[in-house]
Amino acid sequence: MIGFALSEDQVAAQKWAREFAEREIRPVAPHYDETEDFPWPVLSKAADIGLYGMDFYRMIGEDETGILQPLLVEELCWGCAGISLGIFGSGLPLVALIASGTPDQVARDLLKLQQDTGMTYSLLRMRCGGMDPKGLERSMRLFAEEVMPAFKNG
Repeated sequence: MIGFALSEDQVAAQKWAREFAEREIRPVAPHYDETEDFPWPVLSKAADIGLYGMDFYRMIGEDETGILQPLLVEELCWGCAGISLGIFGSGLPLVALIASGTPDQVARDLLKLQQDTGMTYSLLRMRCGGMDPKGLERSMRLFAEEVMPAFKNG
């Protein structure tokens, strides 16, 4: 029989995201809705606790069930869908660039984004459904060897 109950870890992650949304997102949501400012302080707090950053994307990537990301997004959207989009959607423009840009274009545009916004970190998530393992390995190696060196002194 198929079970649809969440695991203990999933319930704990759901609670973690709900508490963050309740404490950090909901109280400031009306302000950001009214001013239309980007919620940098909320994004920073999300990064501080691991809801935004490499640890978050590593956690999502290791989830074999595929339920963890939508579970967390749902909880943060309960706080405010717009702020949640700011947290989870801030890397979307890079997806198209990484998918079709040359290493030089990717490095140039990431550096420009960093300079224009003052961001000191960025994270990337690559969906590789249907890509053969050798192609995936080649893409990851190319990114590591030809794009990331541009950030060593940045």
